[in-house]
Amino acid sequence: MMVPTTGKKLTPLEQEVTRHFVYLHGALQLLEQNLMEKLRCAKTENKHNLDLVVNELDSNTKYVRQLLQEAVSAKDPANISKVDLSSITDKLRAVEHLPIHLLTSDGNNADTLIRFVVDESFLTQINNHCQLDIHSASSYSLVKTEDLPPDYVIELIDEDTESDTLMLMSSLTSSMSSISETTSQDVEQADPHRNDRSTNSTSSKNAKFSTNAVKGSSDIVTVCHICDPSNFYVQRVADRLTVESLCLQLSKHVHASKPPQSVLKDGIYMVQYEKDRKWYRTRVRSILPSSSENTEETSVDILYIDYGNTEIIPSTRLRCIPPAYAHTPAMTRHCSLFGLVPCNGKWSQEAVVMFATMVNEHRVRMVIMEHSADTYQVDLCQLPGNAENSDVPVSVRDALVFLEFACFVAQTERKVTLPQRTVKYFEEKDFKKGDAVDVVMSHVVSPHSFYVQRLGEHARYLTSVMKDMNTEYTKSANIGLIYTPQVGMPCAAQYTVDKKWYRAKIIALPGKRMVEVFYVDYGNQELVAWNQIRRLQPRFLRIPAQAVHCSMSDIIPSEQHWTPAVKEYLMKVTAKKILCLYVDVVQKHQLKVTLYESQANVDVCINALVVREGYGTSVGVSSSFVEYHKLDGVPLQPPSDAKHTKPRFTRRKPVANVRTQCLSNARDVTVSKQGKVDKHKAPEDPLLLEVKIRNCLSPSCVYVSLLAREEKMNNLMHQLQEYYATASSYTDNWEVNSKCCVFSVEYKQWYRAIILELNLPNQQARVLLNDVAKEEIVPLSNLQLLDPKFLSLHDGAIKCHLAGVRAAGDKAEWPSMACEFLSDKIAEYPYIFITKKGEIENWSLPVELWVKKVKPGGPLEPTQEEWIMLNKKLVDQGLAIPIKGESEVPSIPSLQVLKELDEKHLEANENGVACWLPLSVQTDDVIKTESGEVAADVNHSGSVNDTEDEAIAEQEEESQSFARTDWLPAVPVIQNTFLATPSYVDDNCFIYLHDTERNGETLRIIGNALCTRFNSSRPKPHDLYWFVGQLCIAQYHADKKWYRGKVVGVNDDRTVKVAFVDYGNIEDCKASEMRKNVYMDDIPIQCYKCQLDGIKPASDDGKWPMSTLDFIHTTIVEKQCEVTVKEEPKIGQPLMISLLGPGNIDLAELLVRMQFAIYVSTPVFDMASNSETGVSDDGSSVIIEGEEDAEVIAENEETEVTAEVEEETANSAEAQEEAEVSNEDPDDKEDGNRERNVTDMTSLEVIERVEWNALIEEEQELQKMATGNVLHYTQLELPYNDTIAVEVTAILSATEVIIHPCKVKGSKLFGMKEKFERLTEDLQKEAQSQPLITKPYIGQPCCARYTVDDQWYRAAVLSVEPKEAKQLKIQYVDYGNMECQSTDKVHILKPEWTIVPVQGIHCRMWHIQRPNDWDPKVLFPKLAECLSHPPLLAKIKAEEPLLQVELFTSDGSRLILQPLVDAGLLIVEKEE
Repeated sequence: MMVPTTGKKLTPLEQEVTRHFVYLHGALQLLEQNLMEKLRCAKTENKHNLDLVVNELDSNTKYVRQLLQEAVSAKDPANISKVDLSSITDKLRAVEHLPIHLLTSDGNNADTLIRFVVDESFLTQINNHCQLDIHSASSYSLVKTEDLPPDYVIELIDEDTESDTLMLMSSLTSSMSSISETTSQDVEQADPHRNDRSTNSTSSKNAKFSTNAVKGSSDIVTVCHICDPSNFYVQRVADRLTVESLCLQLSKHVHASKPPQSVLKDGIYMVQYEKDRKWYRTRVRSILPSSSENTEETSVDILYIDYGNTEIIPSTRLRCIPPAYAHTPAMTRHCSLFGLVPCNGKWSQEAVVMFATMVNEHRVRMVIMEHSADTYQVDLCQLPGNAENSDVPVSVRDALVFLEFACFVAQTERKVTLPQRTVKYFEEKDFKKGDAVDVVMSHVVSPHSFYVQRLGEHARYLTSVMKDMNTEYTKSANIGLIYTPQVGMPCAAQYTVDKKWYRAKIIALPGKRMVEVFYVDYGNQELVAWNQIRRLQPRFLRIPAQAVHCSMSDIIPSEQHWTPAVKEYLMKVTAKKILCLYVDVVQKHQLKVTLYESQANVDVCINALVVREGYGTSVGVSSSFVEYHKLDGVPLQPPSDAKHTKPRFTRRKPVANVRTQCLSNARDVTVSKQGKVDKHKAPEDPLLLEVKIRNCLSPSCVYVSLLAREEKMNNLMHQLQEYYATASSYTDNWEVNSKCCVFSVEYKQWYRAIILELNLPNQQARVLLNDVAKEEIVPLSNLQLLDPKFLSLHDGAIKCHLAGVRAAGDKAEWPSMACEFLSDKIAEYPYIFITKKGEIENWSLPVELWVKKVKPGGPLEPTQEEWIMLNKKLVDQGLAIPIKGESEVPSIPSLQVLKELDEKHLEANENGVACWLPLSVQTDDVIKTESGEVAADVNHSGSVNDTEDEAIAEQEEESQSFARTDWLPAVPVIQNTFLATPSYVDDNCFIYLHDTERNGETLRIIGNALCTRFNSSRPKPHDLYWFVGQLCIAQYHADKKWYRGKVVGVNDDRTVKVAFVDYGNIEDCKASEMRKNVYMDDIPIQCYKCQLDGIKPASDDGKWPMSTLDFIHTTIVEKQCEVTVKEEPKIGQPLMISLLGPGNIDLAELLVRMQFAIYVSTPVFDMASNSETGVSDDGSSVIIEGEEDAEVIAENEETEVTAEVEEETANSAEAQEEAEVSNEDPDDKEDGNRERNVTDMTSLEVIERVEWNALIEEEQELQKMATGNVLHYTQLELPYNDTIAVEVTAILSATEVIIHPCKVKGSKLFGMKEKFERLTEDLQKEAQSQPLITKPYIGQPCCARYTVDDQWYRAAVLSVEPKEAKQLKIQYVDYGNMECQSTDKVHILKPEWTIVPVQGIHCRMWHIQRPNDWDPKVLFPKLAECLSHPPLLAKIKAEEPLLQVELFTSDGSRLILQPLVDAGLLIVEKEE
């Protein structure tokens, strides 16, 4: 059949297209080089001229300095006659005329102005400058014979071709069959009656093995004859029956056989073996000359071809063999251990005996490593799956080398891979945090590394196992010897002290036939001879290791390291004592614990004992107190005088439908967040790791250091400097790729390094500083041997490459423009993060490189975080090409990345691989220390953190040790009116409540977390001792659940008064039901302390009767209420509220009608000291949240405001606030609750509602009263039914926004906007020089510098903090932002600066409502999208009580919110 060749015709065209674009690429690159050369010349254009100026200045300076010295000398009366004063005076006058001003030649700026001009039409031309004209050719298809055209001529098939095809298929089938036979794992049994007549009698030495003589293949054999390890014979186990049958057949035919007439060399004969009188096949190896005594008898040297042994016999013992048996292949094969030579050049008798002991009468697996015509180079191995019962070594070669009878020939140390069991030996029983067990100390290294044994059933079982082991191994003599010990292998070891057998694990092979073992049930380790260990039988592996590795909690060494004395002390105080162990932290290979010795009346803390004796330093509660007296031994005192017991109010935790806020997954957008941003806090994204860029060579080679490991790296660098300041470990035997410690010429300190190049001039070497990714040439004298203890932490510089991109144009190297662009972007952004994508390639992390830049806003504009992925940025700039499919590779969590880096580092140390080397210096050579050995794994000693889990656990424990002194205060209320659920009413009628929507879900999460953590916990001794002010987690007696609390008192009966901070109630708790391990301390208190506004108790003594409190409790507790905040919240004071209970009943009015309360003219803050919640006279009690008597009104040092004026002002503000609340749309009462959702979804900032009118009126009144002058801000008046251009700057709720007029030429507000811009400029120039406010009052106009952008803005005083605090709370009136400023940063405002009206206009959408089932997560992003395209047209529809507007698109064609109305996200209110 003819094959179409159309593709060949296209080849010239492809070559022509390629040549054209190669020329085009070359022209563009040449243009790039010319432009870059011009840029370089421009950079250095003025450098030479400036160098001359600098030289001239230096010369003049020296001259003037010398002249001044002469003048000073001339002032000395003793020198007047010696100097020429007139000459010095003239020179000094001449100095005035020296050139000191730097000017350009033409008087203009000397900076070279450079612009990069691109002809955009070139891109259009290049896209259209060439094309392909392709005319469709005929297509091919298969048709049936009957569908062929009438004129089609069918080609005849050549018979030879058909025959060749059949032969080819036959050959392929034969080849596949051969391969199948060769690679088959089944052992084929030989047919004892098989007769291969194609073999000559003289060629029978080609044994049956030759059919399977493939390198790497294996077979099960027995060693049948040994000369030495380099000369022995094996026999296949599968041929055993064939050999026995052959021997039997020979015995039957021997009677008919005769001696040969003549003996032929290499002839096959039968011979009777004298020891067993059986007949075997032999081959004559040589014919020996007859002796002088008997010339007729000839001797022959024969080989028993089925067994391998040899013998010299008279030729008369030979018998002719039947041809059928002579042609059967030999059943044995000559072998030699591969690549093995005797250590002393000759195999010793001991080596031969040991080899025979290993393989005698055992079936072994023979692996063919090499083979020749006469000999197989093999290794003999243990049968797979027979490790527990076989005395055969895993590898005979390795066993002889370990026993130092032999050594490997260079380049032949190949390992035989055997399937290994995956059983985890000595798996430890799981421990849980909070477990308490009785233990005894078994071995001590230091307080941070010791071993204990559990008592009880475990100890009894261990005793039984030890007894059986000693009985078994004592009577077994040498059975179970381990010829090839391996690290990690379980074994039974004979302890040198008492000669008893114990369970152990091999941890090191130091050589000299010695083995280092770790006794898994006791924790100690020892160096023993190889014949003192035995194979551990499976029945002794059934119980887990009994030695538990521990470290003491909350203690660090007093000096840099633990001293030997502390080990002796620990052994002394714990010897033969039963200890109680409490598990504080569970790490991968170690437990962090607190140890106690339980005595009759006291528990003694061992952790604290170490601290008391001066061996360590306490860093937490677990090592703070030595003795804890047992409460059981102290008689309980009866309660003091009986007193009236108030009702204990139960509380319920309501579950609110609060939607969790989350960031979008798309990070390549700008995310705005309101308020200040902690610039040093990493994002709470589990996929991101914050890094520092150490060296950026290209997108394929970026070196980073992890901020998560920065502290550990700093500690390591500190230890390096201290160690090598005194240590000296120089050597002359340096090799390339050796690890070392080098003193950097550039950085003047010691670094870990790898040698890249030696034999440089002047006895120098080129090294790579691992931890900073810098290459440096240093003298050889600066190199020191790297101590293995500094290998515990991986390199500080980690190599990364940008995942999912490659160089544009499929280039092998990245162009300089891409490298410079990446470097510039990295330098531009202060915060760098990586996300790992996929697996590590060539010791390089594939990452997405993220940059973050915090953009400070103005008073109105929010502070923004800009996130950009540089991988995508390179693609967008045309500097890289995306790799298909790479975007689908999942990101790896940061904790897993840290673990993987640790594992890679351990692997590198074990295998001798250089971590994170650049590709140019990666080699296959082993990276080693100068000791010649790979640094040992130090994990066993416990001195190194094994995984990131341990680091996290230590960090968690440390955070608990240094806990907060108080819970975080409650988050300020966001809006004036919200739905709440009261939880408690105290004796002073303070109502504790939480926002149903904001706090309900958080309370549920806190409760679940605490119950999960503490339900199964048991108290430690230090949990039984409490004092006032301590934070705690306590169990509430009513529901047996755990809650956050604070100790406010200790009773005589040893119960503890605990304030449950999230609910407000105070309860008596048992010490055993309290815990000092504080959790969830980063979450603010969830309840608000409130007081009913405008009423006081009607009783004569001014206190609330218990019956009234019971009524209030029954009416509102655990019921949903509507709360309205009546006054601006003040620090340390309760919220003044009005409360609508069930049925919209005003609680204050209800109490007044029932004559339980009376109205007051001004709010009364009852801050009387309370025995449970207040501050006692002696100051010993702890102030509970919200109980500090903070001052509300600032002191006026010169002008005193009378009480009557204060009352009048408060009433006026209260009336104004009530009027504003009454005018609110009821449907929008919950809108403020959704404000925080908007901050996570849109760049339009959501701010707190500003009551502008109330603020302006209040400041007018107060200033008039204080100074007699009215200084106020002017309101911006907009005409009714007018249309203006605006932009929306903030979203307050679903229907309320803040708008700013736009500056539009010809508009009515154009002049006002220009005045505001001039006012802003004047503020920046003159505000700093204005006097400071010395007598602040609420509402006072002022100006201050906003801390975020450092710009001056107009403001007003909102509140005056206590005098000692020297703080003012101010609001920037043109934008609405609020912040606290110190009094030395707030200045008086010029009167003329109040003329320009306030720019921010609070307005409501005309006749727009949100539906009842609205979802803020859906609505706010859509709303922000609609409103974020200024300018918009705002039509004024109403002015009272709040400005109401309709917003249209810029061309006025449609309502801006019409798409949201059409989608059902908003609804239009019907007009009356």
